[in-house]
Amino acid sequence: MNKEIILDEIEKDISIFDNVQLKEVFDFVKFLKNKNEIDPTIEILENEPFYQSVKIGIQEKKEGKLNNWNDIK
Repeated sequence: MNKEIILDEIEKDISIFDNVQLKEVFDFVKFLKNKNEIDPTIEILENEPFYQSVKIGIQEKKEGKLNNWNDIK
């Protein structure tokens, strides 16, 4: 199914919902949107070796041990 067909089907299906049900759909859509934005962060936090390397990089940046990419180009 392409996006247009899916959106049309969703619109038809939810047209019978009351305000409470529509709010639930709205909340779920927001949840999915936020989940997609948050997932990469969760993956980093759950991967201990990678998370530690990120922390080290942040610390090295604070200490001025890293070069700015724009300065190198």
